[in-house]
Amino acid sequence: MARTDDISLYGSWAQGVLEKIISVDVSAGDVVVEGLYRIIMVTTAGDVAITQHDGADEVLPALQPGVQYVFSAATIRQTGTVATGIKLLR
Repeated sequence: MARTDDISLYGSWAQGVLEKIISVDVSAGDVVVEGLYRIIMVTTAGDVAITQHDGADEVLPALQPGVQYVFSAATIRQTGTVATGIKLLR
């Protein structure tokens, strides 16, 4: 039997509709993300250092401009982030 999901439970992002885009600038320090964003994009290639919602620190390596990376972060960290033009989408 095929698996089915009720995508209405996931909100409009699961249906391909973007609700909001924010820019993240870590030049002054770490940025705590308010709300749940599920896609990270950059305009200049490089690493993005994050803290996940469970508190684990990770580095998303070598992100490329214009590519939508499906990942959610609680904090975008200054130390370890090389990419610029960071956008979060939901």
